[in-house]
Amino acid sequence: MAPAGQVTASELQAMLKDSALAGTWTLDPARSSVELRSKSMWGLAPVKGSFREVAGTGTVSPDGQVSGTVTVAAASVDTKLGDLIVRDRTRPLSFDATLSTPGTDEVRLDAEVQVDRSDYGLTWSPMRMASMRNTITLHLVFTRS
Repeated sequence: MAPAGQVTASELQAMLKDSALAGTWTLDPARSSVELRSKSMWGLAPVKGSFREVAGTGTVSPDGQVSGTVTVAAASVDTKLGDLIVRDRTRPLSFDATLSTPGTDEVRLDAEVQVDRSDYGLTWSPMRMASMRNTITLHLVFTRS
């Protein structure tokens, strides 16, 4: 049995199949979070941060196909450790997410994505102090547009 306010996986599949979730969805940044975890200092001290600027839209087709875009402003990361400088490089990133919904007017996506900084042109770390692999944790809440 699903927790109060949640639907089961089979109920969610039925909602996708019968077009109950069909339409355009908009990310609610106030209820969403995107966080960063990376190891530094030779893996001894983790660096954590939150991105303050995130936006997105999604579409659920009548046949249940889901697609969308989430944009995270790299310069909006707050690690409480100072400024972050990132090269001017944008790359699409696909990932699997867990979908849940408390009804037909809100959809939640949760995912954990591994990102290699070298894919974005960051290849140098003094004395290999910072890990090239980073974990991005996404909790995204979409509402009907």
